[in-house]
Amino acid sequence: MSNDTPLLKKIDQVINSDEFTLPVFSDVALKVRKLLKNKDYAVKDIEKIICSDQTLTSEVLRVANSPFYSGIAQVNSIQNAAVRLGGQQLADLVMIASERNRYSAADKEINHFLGKLWKHAVGTALASQWLAKKLKYPDMVNKAFMSGLIHDIGILAIFKATDHLKQVENLQIPMDLILGIIDSTHSMYGYKLAKQWNLPESYCEIIKEHHSDTFDQSNIPLTIVRLSDLCCNKIGIDIYEPAIFDLSSTPEAANLGVNEVMVAELEIMLEDTLKI
Repeated sequence: MSNDTPLLKKIDQVINSDEFTLPVFSDVALKVRKLLKNKDYAVKDIEKIICSDQTLTSEVLRVANSPFYSGIAQVNSIQNAAVRLGGQQLADLVMIASERNRYSAADKEINHFLGKLWKHAVGTALASQWLAKKLKYPDMVNKAFMSGLIHDIGILAIFKATDHLKQVENLQIPMDLILGIIDSTHSMYGYKLAKQWNLPESYCEIIKEHHSDTFDQSNIPLTIVRLSDLCCNKIGIDIYEPAIFDLSSTPEAANLGVNEVMVAELEIMLEDTLKI
C-alpha cells in the first residue's frame, strides 16, 4: 500500500459494519460500581456479584496479585481482596480486569501493541485518579479514573479493525502505517463510538478532546486526563516512543497548578505501580 487512504477506508468500513462490536463495560463491573453508590453496601454483596462471573473472578485475583498492586499481600479470594483493598479500589480493580480481556488480537504484532495500549489505559486511569485526589477534587475521582481508562477506545477500535482485515483479507499492513492512521483518527473514532454507546457527554468530550491543540481549560477532568496521558507517554507507558519534555511546563500542568515536585511524585507512583 503506497498510502493510508485505501486502508483508512477499509478500517472505516469494518468499524461501521454491523458485525463489528466493542462492548462498553462488563455488566459485573457496572453492578459493582452501582452497588458502591449505596454507602450501606456489604462486602458479601460485592463478592457475590464478582463471583457470578468465574472468568472475571480469576482475572481479578490475577490482577490483585500483579505488580499493579505490589504493595498488597497475597490475595487468594474476592473477600480477601475486598478487605485488603476496600470497596472502591476493588471496583477499580474489577474494571481494570474486565477491560483486559478486550485488549487482544490474533495477529502477534497487533497483540503486542494492544498489551502496550492496555498498560497505557491503566496508567492514565491511575494517574488521573491520583491527580484528582491530590488536587482535592473528591467528586471527580471516579470520573477521572473512568475517563483515563477509556480515553483511547478509538485506538482499540482501529487495532481491532486492522486485526480483522489481516485475518479475513490476509493483508500485510506495516505497523508504521497503522500508527499513522491511529495518530490522526483515533479521537474521532473514539468519540463516535462513545456517542453510539450513549456514554455521558462529559466522557465523550474527553475522548474527543484529549489530543486537541486547544482545549477548554475550565474542564478539570479533561485537563487531568490530558496531563496523565502526557505523563504516561513521557515515562514510556504508551504505544508510541516516549517524548522528551518538561511535564510541569505544559498548559495542563499550569492550569491545574501541578509543579515539578508533584510531577515527580506522579511519575514515581506510576513507575512503582506499573513496574516499568
